[in-house]
Amino acid sequence: MSRTMRIDIAGQEILVLGAPTPVSEAAVTALCANGAVATGASPRIVLVSLPLLPVPEVDIRATLAEAEARTLEMAESTAGGRVVFLLPAVAGLPMRRHPDFSAAMAGALATMRTLAMRCGPAVLVN
Repeated sequence: MSRTMRIDIAGQEILVLGAPTPVSEAAVTALCANGAVATGASPRIVLVSLPLLPVPEVDIRATLAEAEARTLEMAESTAGGRVVFLLPAVAGLPMRRHPDFSAAMAGALATMRTLAMRCGPAVLVN
């Protein structure tokens, strides 16, 4: 028996921050299939997509700063919202040959947890 999960997000605006990955692209496809609209104006759903491997062209600090700003904006509004961090496994388990990337991802994980404590329950952060 095949089951399909449907969620009511018709008309919800979504925004993707950071590096496009196959995971973030699949998430956007699924959200749009359920009625969400990709935009940057006033999103109620924010996907924070960080690279799976070290990529020099991605500014992780800038992505996290924008994620924090967007989350705080949502917390101040009456509509609330959702922020979903798409983090690589290295956020919790460092890679031997990539200490700087490992530290940046650990920082991203700490940022996610801090935003969840700071902005919940108005904004759900995971």
